[in-house]
Amino acid sequence: MELVNKRSVLALCVVDITLFIISLSLDVSVHRGLLPSSQGIWCGIFYLIAGCLGLVIIYVKQDLPIVKTAFIVSCAAALCGVIAAGLSGRDARQLSNTCNFAFIRFICDDVYTIWALVVVSILAAIINGIFAFFLYPNAYSAVAGNPA
Repeated sequence: MELVNKRSVLALCVVDITLFIISLSLDVSVHRGLLPSSQGIWCGIFYLIAGCLGLVIIYVKQDLPIVKTAFIVSCAAALCGVIAAGLSGRDARQLSNTCNFAFIRFICDDVYTIWALVVVSILAAIINGIFAFFLYPNAYSAVAGNPA
């Protein structure tokens, strides 16, 4: 089996791993009480796994089970990106509503960090959707049966 779009998949893997780093740093930089579910960390792990599996496909081995696993993980990472965007958007909206009446202003600066996490999560969902689109023909290609 030969992967058709190696350069595109490589670029998407690098972007995916970079999005993991950005998502992790944004989530860690927010005060702990403001993001109760830590969606940047948990969803970022899926971005990292999808990116690493893509690199394994390109540089190590292009077995069908690895490609199928990468396809499933990239779909899960796209779903996690949508979930993280929704949760982060909810948290940012709640924080911005409370900042109108808050006496502690330094916590309100984290609203922009949480909105940045929303943008990163949406971008990760799009990138992983494209990554799954590139892997789909290779993950479910016709495999020769057992000759009898």
